[in-house]
Amino acid sequence: MSTRLGSVATAGLITVIALGLYTFRITAQPPSADEIVMQRQAQSLWLTGHDLAGRQTPLLLQVDEDHWQQPVPVYAVALMSALAPADMASRLASAVFGAMSVGLLYLLVSRLYADRWTPLAAALLFATTPAQVVHTRTGVDAIYVLPFVIFWLIGVREWLSSRSLAPLLAGVFALGVGVFTQPAAPLTMAFLLTVSLAALWRSGWGDMRSFAAVIAAFATPVSAVAVWFALFPDTYRDTFGRWAIHAAHLRFPLDGIRSLVNWTSLGSRTSIYWGSFDPAWLFLDGPPMPGDVLHGTAPFLFGTAILSVLGIAQLLRSGSPPWVLTLLAGAAVTPLAASTFGVPNAIGSLLPLMLFVVLFAAEGIARSQATLSLVTRITVGTLCAVMLVEFAAFYGSLVTR
Repeated sequence: MSTRLGSVATAGLITVIALGLYTFRITAQPPSADEIVMQRQAQSLWLTGHDLAGRQTPLLLQVDEDHWQQPVPVYAVALMSALAPADMASRLASAVFGAMSVGLLYLLVSRLYADRWTPLAAALLFATTPAQVVHTRTGVDAIYVLPFVIFWLIGVREWLSSRSLAPLLAGVFALGVGVFTQPAAPLTMAFLLTVSLAALWRSGWGDMRSFAAVIAAFATPVSAVAVWFALFPDTYRDTFGRWAIHAAHLRFPLDGIRSLVNWTSLGSRTSIYWGSFDPAWLFLDGPPMPGDVLHGTAPFLFGTAILSVLGIAQLLRSGSPPWVLTLLAGAAVTPLAASTFGVPNAIGSLLPLMLFVVLFAAEGIARSQATLSLVTRITVGTLCAVMLVEFAAFYGSLVTR
């Protein structure tokens, strides 16, 4: 069996194991209000072909007067309704996307490192990250963005390895499709597109035709929403007008620039942005806050902090410049979209950041495997064991809550 085929088979097995982890006692807790809305919308689509507002197979789905949903999660839940009871479909669909993300991450890391253990350790770390586990077991739209971002990262890495533009175009196309996964996705994917263009420039392999092809690959799936707004212009205000660019700022761009540099809004968004990198929030448990889906649990296991710092240090010393730029810039821009919504520590909008932190940690794990220092290997091994214990305590509390 070839190495690549073996990696795919291992990724499939990891996906199945992760799916079992995410679906164990998945219906123990009653559905939230957002899950109920998702289930109602998906059931309406599955049974009638119309959303709750009566539109037939719409691109954007209306719940009530000013509440809209992105299509990927709703249509995924509608398809899951054919295989599972209606009250389980939304959580099962999230679990499938979450487990698929774990398998894709394994494939990505297996392309980065030649050893056997780093990809397995990275997949295990990602699968057991509390933010990943909680959102995968919750039937809302937050988790759906992750496979598209990972597919983009795979495309970037394959492009850097082969110098063929096709993988990068496929990855950027995935970003365009990912625009339709959750409210923060339009801005998040647009920012990651700029990272792709920056990496293309930094590589020195791009010409004007290459830049145009990358932009076109992203624009191709996104053009569907342009057609939608041409047919239903009144829907822009409460959808992309809230999630991306305000309708008034499209008409008067200077007003949009003034709103961005307004000291009050700029200060608020900057505070939210930097708060997304607060180590105390990311890695240390705290008291549960109102609306906190993690109930006070830190988004990451504590040991991830140490491993990611080791990984960042190693990347800065010896990494491929375009790949290092992709990871560091990707981590830097993903909280930008979340900061525009004005809600601090909104982990549901920050899930792509989780991918970059895990990749930094994977670099730290690989570094410990490559070093000749027995002390370093024992330290990292002990850290991983402690994280497994930490996860076991968190998961036991979660499934019996």
